[in-house]
Amino acid sequence: MVRRVPNGSASLQARLLLTSFHIRNNTITTFSADDLVRHLPELGALLRASVHDGASVGFVLPYSVEESEAFWSGKVLPSLSAGALVLFVARHGESIAGSVQVDYDTMPNQRHRAEVRKLLVHLAFRRQFNRSWRT
Repeated sequence: MVRRVPNGSASLQARLLLTSFHIRNNTITTFSADDLVRHLPELGALLRASVHDGASVGFVLPYSVEESEAFWSGKVLPSLSAGALVLFVARHGESIAGSVQVDYDTMPNQRHRAEVRKLLVHLAFRRQFNRSWRT
């Protein structure tokens, strides 16, 4: 089912909404609002680890667990619930290895566009997917 977004870019959204993609022990999945709430501590840990490793994603040190979880619940969750963005999460086994947001809540004259936001890869999984995803 395709949800309508405020600017009517349902065709772009339909292309972005995949359920999951599997290669070996790795999975890329779209997260729903319920998934985000269920995995809030893990997503918070991913953001915090990225910031502490020097990722330039709009946050500065010191950066607490509470602040990282507040970002997901206060900034990402409302847009995700409203259908204005898609959250992709990469997993290796049961662990969250990374995430990226695709925001397609754009101006009416930009319905063909989307913005990629906050591409995060946990330090423990960097440079691992390329090797493990090869056949």
